[in-house]
Amino acid sequence: MLKIRDLKVTFNKNTVDEKIALNHINLILKEGDFVTIIGNNGAGKSTLLNSIFGLVETDKGKIILDNKNITTLSSHKRAKEIGMVFQNPSYGTAPHMTIGENLALATMSDKQGNPFSKCMTKSNIAQFKELLKSLGLGLENRINANVGLLSGGQRQALSLLMATVSNPKLLLLDEHTAALDPKTATKILAITQDIITRKHLTTIMITHNIDNAIKYGNKLILMQNGNIIKIYENEEKHKLSISDVMKLYANTITDEMILK
Repeated sequence: MLKIRDLKVTFNKNTVDEKIALNHINLILKEGDFVTIIGNNGAGKSTLLNSIFGLVETDKGKIILDNKNITTLSSHKRAKEIGMVFQNPSYGTAPHMTIGENLALATMSDKQGNPFSKCMTKSNIAQFKELLKSLGLGLENRINANVGLLSGGQRQALSLLMATVSNPKLLLLDEHTAALDPKTATKILAITQDIITRKHLTTIMITHNIDNAIKYGNKLILMQNGNIIKIYENEEKHKLSISDVMKLYANTITDEMILK
């Protein structure tokens, strides 16, 4: 489904600030895999997702989605098959447009012509309301409200809906609950799980919350210094405790100190 082969990314090449952000990453995901990624700041988590989505230029390696090499495609072209939700609730939506117009944009932006003239029909608006109703936030009653008036949690829920409305081949979630309060984050994660399960979406989710990394998905990846340190799968993953993961963090750091 998704194959990443020998992916390398370097920031600030040929300068004193040169840094290897991704160090020859190899990863294979099957259709329907839900992967959580954890790691310290600078581990390469967001760089990995941004590379897959086409927001970061890679030095070498290949990114293959459904047997199609997308390594050199623009992010605009990748967006037709990959949905992405960012940490900042302000990203991923157009604040001066209505909720309905944002959904129209998400469903029609990859087709020719004005998306609103083709999509803002009574029939489609009714469908949008049903989609919004599934969020359980009452947004179906505010379909003509500007997105800029929504709370962070409401906007993030809408971003998630927009990223998945066209059933992408891959969903990328870059700490999409990090900017929310704990209660709202829990609600958004529940919505996330529901959408992923109903649509059987292949998903990669970055989180700093180790408990959530263990709870959600069937695979857990630990990254550090641009490397994949460990991959836990299925039962091995679900048997993990927070202390198990913290011990792995500690052992990895110790090994690095010894190498230095």
